[in-house]
Amino acid sequence: MKAQDRLFSQKYSFGFWLGTSAYVGDITPAYPNIYQTLRPAGGVFSRINFNPRIAWKTSLNAATLVGDDHLSNNIYNQFRNLSFRTRVFDLSGQLEFNFFKYILNSDHNSATPYVLAGFSLFYFNPQAYYDGTWYNLQPLGTEGQQFPQYSGNEPYSRVSWAFLYGGGLKLSIHKGFSMGFEVGYRSTFTDYLDDISTHYVDNDVIASGRDGGIAALLADRSAELASEPIGLEGRQRGNFENFDHYLFMGINMALTIRKRRCPAPGNSIFEKW
Repeated sequence: MKAQDRLFSQKYSFGFWLGTSAYVGDITPAYPNIYQTLRPAGGVFSRINFNPRIAWKTSLNAATLVGDDHLSNNIYNQFRNLSFRTRVFDLSGQLEFNFFKYILNSDHNSATPYVLAGFSLFYFNPQAYYDGTWYNLQPLGTEGQQFPQYSGNEPYSRVSWAFLYGGGLKLSIHKGFSMGFEVGYRSTFTDYLDDISTHYVDNDVIASGRDGGIAALLADRSAELASEPIGLEGRQRGNFENFDHYLFMGINMALTIRKRRCPAPGNSIFEKW
């Protein structure tokens, strides 16, 4: 590490990232087709470097998640014929642990892999496309939410939490600039990213609601492919035992604010930070 760099604090960093998002839930394609669900994602972040090993990052992220039963290799899912998209706005905080000491402009500590863990607060709004129009699904009650016949099945919140974990790589490239690659996986506390969780309900009941016609059509779309709809009341529509998940993956750039630091009395300015 250059001698003059030891005179500077490297505590605060600011940056942005660009990459992709992916979804795992009740509409999950087979592995060969999952690339068709990847969508652009990005965000901005700040990082507090407590020391060369530990940092805290706060980020604001935006992405689109999608799923489509047409991509599934499961015959039942193909006939279920459901699909969705949702915009996701994600506020995250994560603790990062560097495997090696990480110091900007260091001759020997300029790169490190790291692991991360933290939490996200996010907003989502699942939509389905039908006859040239995107419809918000949560207000429609596609699984009987808000209908008195299905008491206890209340509309789900479009704000939820997620536990996040993952890892990445940091690399100092020039003076205060650095770049990296990161994958962050979100295990959410909702099963409705895709508006699918439990069972089919009586479509006649849904049709009686204020948005009856379109709500009934989007609750059971199997009739678009088969003469006999599969959406019988009580039949499984989704898997309520597992929550949904999503992940972000991308490349980031950051600038570290470098402030001149005075050495403590009696300590050499050449002491390792």
